[in-house]
Amino acid sequence: MGNHSALFYGINLSNSSEFPPPPKHMSQGSGFRQGMSMAFRLGIEMAVATFLGAAMGYALDSFFDTKPWLMVIGLFFGVAAGGLGVYRVAQEIQFTDNDSNEEDQ
Repeated sequence: MGNHSALFYGINLSNSSEFPPPPKHMSQGSGFRQGMSMAFRLGIEMAVATFLGAAMGYALDSFFDTKPWLMVIGLFFGVAAGGLGVYRVAQEIQFTDNDSNEEDQ
């Protein structure tokens, strides 16, 4: 029990030189990695907004006993809110992209 080296399937995790460097397209500032990050962000924003709208509609349905109408309305509001969030992020991306293009010239 005295020797606590970090071994994982025979690989010494305390020595990072044993791992190969990441592929070039996955480096920290690569466009591919930034694009994947933005795609996941937009997808999560859309999914969470839709889920929250449906959940709030379902809760209101249970309270007012109007099943399924308020859930359907909440779902539509959630999709609209998610779409608005995605649109705002897309406008922000376009704005920052235009700024970086002007600085390059």
